[in-house]
Amino acid sequence: MEKIHTQIDRTEEARQLAQNSSTPAELLRKLSISSDFLTRKHVAENPNTPTEVLLKLGAEFPEQLLDNPVFSLLLLENPNLVDTMPATTLASLLKHERVPIFFLEKAANSRDREVLLALAMNPQTSKTVLEKLIQSPYNKVKEAAQLHVNWAGEITEGWDEAARQAIWNTTLVEGNNSHVQKKYGAYLEELAKIGAIPDFILKSLPQNDSFFQELATNPNTPEKSLEFLARSDNWEIRLGVASNSSTSEKILEELARDSNLWIREEVARHSNTPKSVLKQLAERAKENYEDSEVLAELAEFSLVRDREVVPTSSTTEGNLEALVRDSNWDQRLEVAQNPDTPEIILEQLAKDDELWVRLGVAGNPKTPRGILNNLVEDNYALPNQTLTIDPKICISYLAGNNHALISKKIAVNPNVNVSLLSEILTPDAEFWIGLEVAGNPNTPAFILEKLAKVGDDMMFRKLASNPNTPTSVLLQLVGNEDFNVRQNLALNPNTPTSVIEQLLVDRESVVRAYAVARYLAQNPEGLPMVLKYCPKDSTTSFNRLLILLHPQIPGKILTENCRSEVWVERYAIAQHTNTPVDTLKTLALDANRIVRAAARSNLQTRN
Repeated sequence: MEKIHTQIDRTEEARQLAQNSSTPAELLRKLSISSDFLTRKHVAENPNTPTEVLLKLGAEFPEQLLDNPVFSLLLLENPNLVDTMPATTLASLLKHERVPIFFLEKAANSRDREVLLALAMNPQTSKTVLEKLIQSPYNKVKEAAQLHVNWAGEITEGWDEAARQAIWNTTLVEGNNSHVQKKYGAYLEELAKIGAIPDFILKSLPQNDSFFQELATNPNTPEKSLEFLARSDNWEIRLGVASNSSTSEKILEELARDSNLWIREEVARHSNTPKSVLKQLAERAKENYEDSEVLAELAEFSLVRDREVVPTSSTTEGNLEALVRDSNWDQRLEVAQNPDTPEIILEQLAKDDELWVRLGVAGNPKTPRGILNNLVEDNYALPNQTLTIDPKICISYLAGNNHALISKKIAVNPNVNVSLLSEILTPDAEFWIGLEVAGNPNTPAFILEKLAKVGDDMMFRKLASNPNTPTSVLLQLVGNEDFNVRQNLALNPNTPTSVIEQLLVDRESVVRAYAVARYLAQNPEGLPMVLKYCPKDSTTSFNRLLILLHPQIPGKILTENCRSEVWVERYAIAQHTNTPVDTLKTLALDANRIVRAAARSNLQTRN
């Protein structure tokens, strides 16, 4: 206890010395590296602090440096102070509203990324300086300058849509490695493929057709997200939800009342649509000529769940038979790849003289298993082929294996059965065939466990992304040195939470970003865990953005980050309901036109 009191007394004494203008410069130099925040702050305020110490502390305490009486004298003594002070201090000063104007003009000649970015963040930066910044080689600097209020002007209406479009194309990650050069939209597209977009950020996203359609049709998308998408203004997105195999009865009942005929047709086809809803659609079709196609679908479906609705196709069986006899092999290949091609025609094409046509049959997801079994025995000799074949693609042929490509195509076919996979995955099979088997989501767990013993990173990447890979194998892959293996783990829709938690602290920022999104999608109340493992991160802002958009984020954290160099983070804070009023007032004067518009709108709503 006595030791604690002694320490407190020493800290208090250090603070008093740091404030005293009579304290010797050398002692202030020592106090400047104190672990105590207030001691360092007082040293920055002290006019007796040595110049080099003062300029160094300015990085952490820009306001104190600007208010220090000696600062104006330093400017008079050294007109080139802007060029000689540490870049970190200059960047901190440039973010401050009270920095001298000539600082902004001189800093425009800097080559330092942080300095230029800070310059683009200052609301006083002139249009002339911004014109230079727009030519910057740094993406963040260029984007910040283009969205500056003095360049693009104030925005009072439609700022939310402008924000969504700007967010989608904003580079949130910068680094020397290509795999960390990503845009916000690229992260979201990857997460949409596995339905791992947290519900709370959907309203902040641009209504990008391809992205939202991917999310709407993905069976892994959570029901809450599908509910949100089912109310989209975009009919194609609602159509995607209507066709999603995971869409619930409740959502289908809502979509059955949609004004769009095609959406009602999809509801009529859906296996989850209640019979009561089908009857309602039938009654409506009798009264409305426009709904006659829906009635046809219902008649075909017969309100029975024991068979699948046959998909309509613009290509008739007669046309397909004509194409089978076409002398042009690429026309026959199109028929071989068409999922609507009847079984009898696929059977003919499986015996075609042209290898690539047979490959098309082998890769067709609707090819019956019996035909796939026959294709495994394909022994067509390569020398008789007239095609020019890329040796990189057909390396298995160069090795003398005449049916390796057929086996490779069959290995990825979703219609392949276990016995056939085992047959093509013989001990002497090509390594490339094993890779395709490892990537097939229909491959059973026991085969995947065998493939995990191969010990090759290419194989591990396939296994890490396969939704059928058992948890025991996934746990082994968490510590893999290959970045792509761990990234695939984070993007695997079936990776358990226990594995995702380990990826929250991965050394690669991109892996952490995907892990944060996955964790919050699986655990809406999981913010405390994410905050515990995801402190401030200067490498990537995607995971921080998700955290700052979370509805349960404390106002204190929002205030602490309101000076973030990433404008999208400031935008998230500006539109958040938990952001304190004083912080909103600061953001209402932000240099970024979208940030300030969002903050002002938020303030107006509060008032």
